[in-house]
Amino acid sequence: MAKNIEDRDFPAWLDDICLQTHAAHIRAAGLRYFRHFADMIFSAAEEGGDINTVVIEARAAGVPDGLVKSILAAIRAGYDDLPGLSIRGDQSPACNLDPHHILITDEFMAAAITETDYKTSSGNHVRAGVIWTKMANYIWQGCRLVLQRDATAAETDPVVLDTGATVEDVRRAIIKAWNDDRAVIDVYCLRSGWDEPLLESDLTETASAQLKESLYA
Repeated sequence: MAKNIEDRDFPAWLDDICLQTHAAHIRAAGLRYFRHFADMIFSAAEEGGDINTVVIEARAAGVPDGLVKSILAAIRAGYDDLPGLSIRGDQSPACNLDPHHILITDEFMAAAITETDYKTSSGNHVRAGVIWTKMANYIWQGCRLVLQRDATAAETDPVVLDTGATVEDVRRAIIKAWNDDRAVIDVYCLRSGWDEPLLESDLTETASAQLKESLYA
C-alpha cells in the first residue's frame, strides 16, 4: 500500500525507510565479510591446512568467537560450510530492496520544486521543501522510493541512474518524469555494491599518500 506524502507521520516513515535501506546494505556486507573467513577455515580443514593460524587471523579481523566456535563445531560434524551463513551470504538485500510507494500530489510537487511549505485541505502543514530534499538524497543513497499520482497507477520501468549520478541528477529525473505526466515515477540510483573493490579514483584528493600507497602499491 502506498504511503501518502501528506500524512503527518510521513517524515518519520521516510527516515525509517532510509535506515532500513542502510541496515540492509550493512547486513549484506557483514554476511559476506564473515563468510570470507568461514570459507578460509573450512578450506584449511578440508585441505589439511593450519586451522589454528586461520582462526587467529579471523579473530584478529573481528570475527566473533561464537561464530568461530560454530564453524569449528560444523567441521567436527562433517559439514563443509556453516548452514545458513553460506545461503544468506549469497543474498544481496542491498540490491534487491522492495520499492516503497508514495502517493504525491500536484500541490506537493509545486511546493517541493520551489522548496516551500503548504497546507493540505485538512490543515496538515507539509514541509515540502524539506521532504523533497530528503527524498532526493535518500534515492541517491539507494532507497527505492516510487512516487505515484494515485493508488491505482500501474508499474512502469524505472529510470535508472548510474553510480556517477548526483543528487541534482535525481531531482532533475523526478521533475522530468513528473512533467512528462508519468503516473508512476520510479527513479532508481544505482549504488556501488558493498562487495565491489575500492578504486583509487574513489578516494578524494585529500586522501593521504600513505593510504593510497597501502592500497595500490
